[in-house]
Amino acid sequence: MIPILRMFRAVVCTFIVVLATPLAARAQDVTFQFSGTITDASNSPFADIAVGTPFSGRYTFNLGATNENSFPGVADYWYRSAPYGVTVRIGTHEFRSNPAAVEFLIEQVHGHYVGIDSYLFRSYSNSPTDGVDVGYIEWQLDDPTQTALSSLALSPVPPTLSAWQQVVGFSIIGGGFEYFIRGQITSIAVCGDANCTTPCPPGPAGPQGEPGPVGPQGPQGEQGPIGPMGPAGPVGPEGPKGDPGELPSGSLVFMLASDPAPADYTLLGSFDQKLNGDGGPRSVTIRVYRKR
Repeated sequence: MIPILRMFRAVVCTFIVVLATPLAARAQDVTFQFSGTITDASNSPFADIAVGTPFSGRYTFNLGATNENSFPGVADYWYRSAPYGVTVRIGTHEFRSNPAAVEFLIEQVHGHYVGIDSYLFRSYSNSPTDGVDVGYIEWQLDDPTQTALSSLALSPVPPTLSAWQQVVGFSIIGGGFEYFIRGQITSIAVCGDANCTTPCPPGPAGPQGEPGPVGPQGPQGEQGPIGPMGPAGPVGPEGPKGDPGELPSGSLVFMLASDPAPADYTLLGSFDQKLNGDGGPRSVTIRVYRKR
């Protein structure tokens, strides 16, 4: 008969082992986040996805996965449950592995007789995007120099893009091969944790809105400096001659002989004066009067 205390310890140890096993496996989860640009959109049902559209995404895998390919020079690492798989954002559209039926593969080729190294991820089971079927989401790198990979083991470090060619590159292929969306990944890095979210590129600008109402009038500004004086205007017509008024006694007055003699004045004498006018020179008689 097994003592009760020993039985309890055995049950506790078994529980700890069972609990620790998935935690240790999850500790080997790795997520790479990436971004790039679309280079081809053939028969795309998404009108806003075109050449030049930026995209971003992430994929998660586990370093402890088993190589399920026994062929020399080829390693296939399969993942068949969440959180493994890939998620990609292009504009307002999300393409992702179906979390309820994951079929996600990372394949590496190194030292194969074909003479080329390759790195590939491919998601075979994907959720519809905006009601449109998605056949495959994949990314393939190739290196004819066979120097980019040093082994077939999975690495926690993302591929060095400058060491690879992206002949096939990134692809989203529609169900039944109805459409093809291709691109080039231009940056890739380790994500901080398995649940990280990659910033998505901004979508296209929307239409310009209606102009807003006119705001209230601001306060009146300070008066500016006085400007320079303008040019003088033309001289106006001569006004009528004013009343000479009364002269003091003894004042002299010169008048033409043809003018009537003024009252209260004494004639002192006269003299002739030559004038030059439009009609030529002429002589007039000037009389001199003194007021009494």
